[in-house]
Amino acid sequence: MSTVADLRTLFDHWTAGEHRLPGRGMQWRQTSKTGGEAIDIFPSGKNALRVQIDG
Repeated sequence: MSTVADLRTLFDHWTAGEHRLPGRGMQWRQTSKTGGEAIDIFPSGKNALRVQIDG
C-alpha cells in the first residue's frame, strides 16, 4: 500500500458487510512495531497476516 488512505480503503472494502466468524477476523492498528498503520488478518487455523504501508 502506498498511503494510509489506500490502506483504509482496502480495509473498508474487506470489512463491508462482514459477518463475525469464530477464529477469524481483521483489525486496524494505528501503530505497529515497524511503524505506521496496519491491518492484521487472522485466518482460521493459520498464522496472522499483516498488510501495511510500503516503507
